[in-house]
Amino acid sequence: MIEKNSLSNCYLFEYLRENEFNNALSITDYFIVSLESDLSGLAVPSKTYSYYQAGKPVIAIMNRESDIYKEISDNYAGLSVENGESEKIVEHLLEVLNEPKKLETMSYNMKEKIKPIYTRSNQIEKYRKMLSNLLED
Repeated sequence: MIEKNSLSNCYLFEYLRENEFNNALSITDYFIVSLESDLSGLAVPSKTYSYYQAGKPVIAIMNRESDIYKEISDNYAGLSVENGESEKIVEHLLEVLNEPKKLETMSYNMKEKIKPIYTRSNQIEKYRKMLSNLLED
């Protein structure tokens, strides 16, 4: 897709060590996370939460019933598409390239609407409540 559409400012990285990964998070404008359709509800790509904490838009390529798909779509914090809809991604990226304010808006939404949900303290509290409920039963 990158070569086919001559996207000169788009990079795909191999596995990155922690330092390299953190550098990539800081220089990236847009992240991509994908999940096979039949894994919806069973798994979440682990990098998703790192991308959320970076406060930048995410392209989610997965089943529309997945929480990540809905979260990004409902909050206009990136683009959600189903597997096989690569042309929608290209159209969206070209649109963002021509209208940079859209990228700013999606970044703002990620930082203000989604990122706060996934802070360490919020997640610890959810985990604590879940354990408490399990122990009460």
